[in-house]
Amino acid sequence: MKNHHILTINDLKKNDSAEYTFRLQEENGEWKQSDFSGVTLVVTGLTVKFAPSAVVTEGQRVTLTCSTSCPLSDNTNYIWSLNSRPLTLPENQYKQLVLDPVSSQHAGRYSCAVKTGTKTIITSEKTLTVKQRTQTATAAAGAAGGIAVLLVIIALSVFLWIRQKRTSQQSPGTPDNTEELNMGPLYEDISAQPEDQEEHYYSTVNICKTQKNPIYSQL
Repeated sequence: MKNHHILTINDLKKNDSAEYTFRLQEENGEWKQSDFSGVTLVVTGLTVKFAPSAVVTEGQRVTLTCSTSCPLSDNTNYIWSLNSRPLTLPENQYKQLVLDPVSSQHAGRYSCAVKTGTKTIITSEKTLTVKQRTQTATAAAGAAGGIAVLLVIIALSVFLWIRQKRTSQQSPGTPDNTEELNMGPLYEDISAQPEDQEEHYYSTVNICKTQKNPIYSQL
C-alpha cells in the first residue's frame, strides 16, 4: 500500500535493542526526517531463576521461574526440561515450576522454552543442587560435639583453679608442726627404755661364748 512501510528483523538479538525512526525521501532526492517520533525496541532473553536459591536441602520447597522482562500473553506455553529432556508435566505448563518437597532426584540442569508462533525460544541451562539431610545432620552433630568438649574443658579448668586456691589458703607451718608432734613421742619412748636393756643384750652374748657344746659335731 502507498505510504505503508514495514521493517522486519529476522533472528532478533539483544544488540538489536534500539530506538527506530525513519526518514522520507523527497522528489528532489533529499532525505527528510519524519515528524513522527521513533519506536523503542527492547530485546530480552529468557532465563531460569531459583527461589530461595540454586543450592537447597532435601525437603525444602523450590520454585523455578522462566523469567523475562518482555510481557507475554497468558496463554503462552512454557516447556520445561531437565538435563535436556522435556519434563512430563500437566497439560497447562506455566512459567513457574514448583518442587515441593524437593529431593535428590530433582537435582540437575533445568531450562525452559517459550513457543511463539512457529519459533521456540530456549533458555540456557541452570543447575539445581540438592544436598542430603544426613550431611546437614552430621555437620550439626559435629558442631554440638565441639561445644560439649569446650564446656568440659572450661568446667575442668574452673575446678582445678578452685582446688589450687583452697590449697594456697592453708597455713604454711602446719606440716612442720605435725611432724614435730609425731616425732616427739618417738624420742620420748626411746629415752624411756630401761638402762639394763643393753646389759641384758651383752649378757646373752656372754652366755653364748661360754657354751661348752660345739656348734658343729662329728658323727
